[in-house]
Amino acid sequence: MKRILFLLLLCIGCSTITIKPVPTIYQPDITSTTSTSTTSTTTTTTTTVVRLGYCAQWHELALSLGWPEEQLPTLDKVMWRESRCTPDVYSNGNHGLTQINNIHRAWIEQLGWTFPDDLYDPAKNLRFAYLLWADDGWKHWKTAM
Repeated sequence: MKRILFLLLLCIGCSTITIKPVPTIYQPDITSTTSTSTTSTTTTTTTTVVRLGYCAQWHELALSLGWPEEQLPTLDKVMWRESRCTPDVYSNGNHGLTQINNIHRAWIEQLGWTFPDDLYDPAKNLRFAYLLWADDGWKHWKTAM
């Protein structure tokens, strides 16, 4: 509201005012639908989980690497903000989907991985991001939050 008032005051004497909506913070939806069918001898229940989000193509891989499902919305936001869901991104000493920083080189090499090449492998990048998250929470990505 203050922003609109400021714009109106700023534009006193303007003939037209264009106010653009302020974007909302992205939160992907995770929905599921369940259908049940019954025959005379068998009941089959099928659950389809639809993951919406900018980086939904990496959700199943992340789950298989240990990420808890309830962390997927935040992980999705981090991947989007850090790399736009692109696994081969390099930016200022940060690598891959979750932009793992050079300061983690020794730990990565202790895992037997090749630094930085292995960080461009989505599975290894997401696994190392999981190790960082499990150790310290989301603090390594505070600027992406």
